[in-house]
Amino acid sequence: MKIYTRRGDGGSTHLANGQRIAKCDTQVEVYGTVDELISHIGLLRTEVDNPADNVLLIDIQRTLFGLGAWVSGWNGGNNFPTATHIQQLEAWIDTAEEERGRPFSGFILPGGCRAAAQAHVTRTVARRAERLLCAIANNLPPIEGQSPENTRQMGLAYLNRLSDFFFVFAKKMNYLSDTDEIKL
Repeated sequence: MKIYTRRGDGGSTHLANGQRIAKCDTQVEVYGTVDELISHIGLLRTEVDNPADNVLLIDIQRTLFGLGAWVSGWNGGNNFPTATHIQQLEAWIDTAEEERGRPFSGFILPGGCRAAAQAHVTRTVARRAERLLCAIANNLPPIEGQSPENTRQMGLAYLNRLSDFFFVFAKKMNYLSDTDEIKL
């Protein structure tokens, strides 16, 4: 089977549920942004030496793939964010802050070492995905076996927590590389 089909040459695409929509539709923009986020995490992984952090980043990519699949019209629920995923991110954030010995202390300019700079880019893409999802989440069908409210809440909460995670991840990468941050 060839990778190209030519069916999208006119500016439309099929969703996972078979519906055909314009490629400029917000729904396509959301799952495209989630795909972009997954790719930025892949780039971040090339800069991270800690195997445990890399495993966590891979798990995040898988969960985002499930989120993107939902947005693209599939409601099967594999890898879709759950309360457990959110709690895992929160636990990692808390542990990383404790290891650094310094809690959040104000705004910093994105940058520092390469891993931190990439984590900041990833954070901003997560925020954009969250904003875009917020605009359409009420119009998407729920994940099979979940209420519409729970599906929407888990998707939005996961992206919100994920941006917090990447902020702290950037700070951790700068801390580990002994790179100073520029505070505002």
